[in-house]
Amino acid sequence: MKNDFSEDTRAILLLCAVLDKNSSVKPLTLTEYNSLVTYLVREGMRPGDLLKYDRIEKIALHARIELKRFNSLLERGFQLGIAVEEWARNGGGIAIVGSRNVDSNGIMFTHTIAKQCVNRFAIRFKALAVRKRRMGNLLHLGEV
Repeated sequence: MKNDFSEDTRAILLLCAVLDKNSSVKPLTLTEYNSLVTYLVREGMRPGDLLKYDRIEKIALHARIELKRFNSLLERGFQLGIAVEEWARNGGGIAIVGSRNVDSNGIMFTHTIAKQCVNRFAIRFKALAVRKRRMGNLLHLGEV
């Protein structure tokens, strides 16, 4: 299976996705992820920068995430590869979940994610406002 995720997507999945149900390393909570992103934005960084940044200690400290756990999450590249293959093989996918009151920025973000997912995963949108635009976006992409 082709895996051409952006570095941002890869970093977010490594930090937030459950890749192995039996793992002792727990993905970031929403509060932890928000704290991390707040720090990254303040520093002019993006999630993908974490994959090549050698001063993770400073980021973990400012985001209030235990360093050992933070490193363990970022080092799950092999597990991510296995999970992506399994998702594809088992017909699984990525669910794009959003607010019922999505704004134009949310729609644009959803469109970008959907464009990356088309032909790789089963796509299921949870928020009604996003679902209404799903077919139109996929048709616009020429993938349906």
